Amino acid sequence: MTDWSDLSDVVAPPPPVLPEPPTGGPNGEPGGGLDGEPNESGYWLRPPVVRTVMALTMGALAFDLVFRAPTGLVTSMSLGLLLGAALVGGWVSTTAGRVCLVAAIAPLLMLMIRASWWLIPLNVIAVLGLVLLASELRDEPDAVSRAAGRLLRPTPALFSLVSWPGLLVSLVTPMFRLLPSRLRQRPSGQGAGALARGLIITAPVVLVLVLLLGSSDALFGSLFTTPAAPEQLVSHAARLVVGFALTAILATRALRRTVEPTLRVSPVLGRTELTMLLGAVTAIYTVFVAVQVVAALAGSAYVQETTGLTVAEYARSGFFQLLAAAAFTLAVLLAGKRHAGESAPMIGVLNQVAVVLTLSTVAVAVRRLFLYEDAFGLTMLRLYTMVFAVFIALVFLLTAAHLADRLPFAHLTGVLGVAFGFLLFMNIVNPEAVVADRNLDRADGLENLDGRYLVHDLGTDAVPRLLESAQVTRTLCRTIERPDNRLAYYNRSRVQAFSLLDEACPDGWGD
Repeated sequence: MTDWSDLSDVVAPPPPVLPEPPTGGPNGEPGGGLDGEPNESGYWLRPPVVRTVMALTMGALAFDLVFRAPTGLVTSMSLGLLLGAALVGGWVSTTAGRVCLVAAIAPLLMLMIRASWWLIPLNVIAVLGLVLLASELRDEPDAVSRAAGRLLRPTPALFSLVSWPGLLVSLVTPMFRLLPSRLRQRPSGQGAGALARGLIITAPVVLVLVLLLGSSDALFGSLFTTPAAPEQLVSHAARLVVGFALTAILATRALRRTVEPTLRVSPVLGRTELTMLLGAVTAIYTVFVAVQVVAALAGSAYVQETTGLTVAEYARSGFFQLLAAAAFTLAVLLAGKRHAGESAPMIGVLNQVAVVLTLSTVAVAVRRLFLYEDAFGLTMLRLYTMVFAVFIALVFLLTAAHLADRLPFAHLTGVLGVAFGFLLFMNIVNPEAVVADRNLDRADGLENLDGRYLVHDLGTDAVPRLLESAQVTRTLCRTIERPDNRLAYYNRSRVQAFSLLDEACPDGWGD
């Protein structure tokens, strides 16, 4: 019979180890409970609740603020909130995406430096485009091209439009379930309970300080002006709701972390078809360039006798068609590269010849525009078309390297980089001042100066240059309006223009 009285040498078995709940989301982000939990498809059924709610709130405020006018500090703050929402919400998951957000700071700051309506929409589009691109970038080959493809495809957009209410439900459910208990617990410094307690404590302190400091300083108080009319309150509320919904759509797209497999494009163009296509393109451009050489050597009399057009009319005609032909040729060359089968040395030669001939066409377009500008003066539209023509030329140089497989990065990445560089260049050189300077320099006496265009069509970015003309100064003092110059709408260009106008108009202006 076994003696069970002494069990000191018996080692108890260890307790069973239970599997721990998932604690990590994709890309090393926290998961589970209020912090987020991904499913097998990569979509976050329970995203990080606290951070996502904060991000959606920032997006709603950004949408409301961006409708304030004129552009300046408030507009920059609104887009800055959107950048912050992308970071706080964890929508950017790659290093390239974070680089895009950093790059978006430059056009954002330009909204407080430049006041030209030829630049403001481009700067806003650049910021929004970089945020969208950053949220779509994944760790995959040719990431920029694939992200741009997802942004342009209708299926992901429709998915986001339909599924974003589910994102809100996934946010509200755990908060309703856990928030009351978290409020009753002792402070832990994290989670939804800590956030709620922090808001309850912080909100009245912030309100009191804003009221006191705003009443003591008019400039500081102008940042926090609130509408009093009921229709304005309704308008603000509606914009907040729409902004919240739009930001939820963006979050739904960004939190879908799926990476698509690499798909091989089936070749549809053989050596014969591609040679015929490129040969025809090359032949057409060769004839066109030959005609331009003949016109340049024969002179204006030959052009007028042959076409019945003066030099100015000939220069004006066909500019946009030439740029459209260049853009169409670019699409043809890229499509041929993408869908080509076996390559051959002759195809590579034809590609490069087509690029060179198309560049000569762009040069012809720029020359025509210079002739027209010399006859009729420079306008913002003519300046921008010149810049666009130079941009097309640089894109063709990138395309030449891409067709020869000598480009160290993706073609679309290079094109977007060149476009972003051109935007920063235009902000730096101040295009309105360039137009004003060119027209003032070419004016042969006051009768040849288009003062009406300079005064009524150019903005405050051109005022320092326009004040160098006495005639334009008198017109400015009589006609220019004094816009809202509160601190909330601070813009360096407007402040500088107002200061110079105060000195140049002793009898006042903008009254």
